Amino acid sequence: MAHEMDIVSVNYMGEFFSGDHEKYPEMIFIVSEEKTAQGAANWNIPDHEYTCGSFFWGGFDYLGESQLPYKNWHRGLVDRAGSEAVEWNVVQLDWEPLVSHWNWEPGKKCRLVVFSNCEKIELILNDCIVAEKEFVPEDNCRLVLELPYEAGELKAVGYKDCQPVAEHLLTTAGNSYEIKLNISSGVGLYEGRVLAVIRVDGSGEIVVKA
Repeated sequence: MAHEMDIVSVNYMGEFFSGDHEKYPEMIFIVSEEKTAQGAANWNIPDHEYTCGSFFWGGFDYLGESQLPYKNWHRGLVDRAGSEAVEWNVVQLDWEPLVSHWNWEPGKKCRLVVFSNCEKIELILNDCIVAEKEFVPEDNCRLVLELPYEAGELKAVGYKDCQPVAEHLLTTAGNSYEIKLNISSGVGLYEGRVLAVIRVDGSGEIVVKA
């Protein structure tokens, strides 16, 4: 039957996709149900050349399926208030870049969490390497460290096979220079028109604490 379908759908078996792709390169796969309860080390990282998505159980927390002292399923990617869990960031890595900033009080000790599906991460603050990490499954695709805040540029570089393959740069914003209005169509919980008022500096960086 799978050979007659446009997309092959399976539950909890995404880790076999790479092997299945070698045998059946014409097939496209999707995970119709995937767990969130065991952390990123147990999630497959899909190759978008032959996979098109994953449905997580449960994506949102909900009443039921609980044990004391909880009254609801509490391992979703989004809680009942609509707030994103830490694991949401790991899932987001597969589909779109994360949004973050580097704007704090001088000297503040910051707790940083860097998410990556690369083999190794290098963290660079103003051209100085401040951290390096080779990931193991127990790291759940994240690097956690504390770092005194220093204005400037903070860059994370991801490596695979000893070669840089991805990077994410945060730049400290200056003083507010202008206001931008963004209007977009909301989806899901935010259906309708969404208006965003954003303050940016002279270089276009978002002024988070304006």
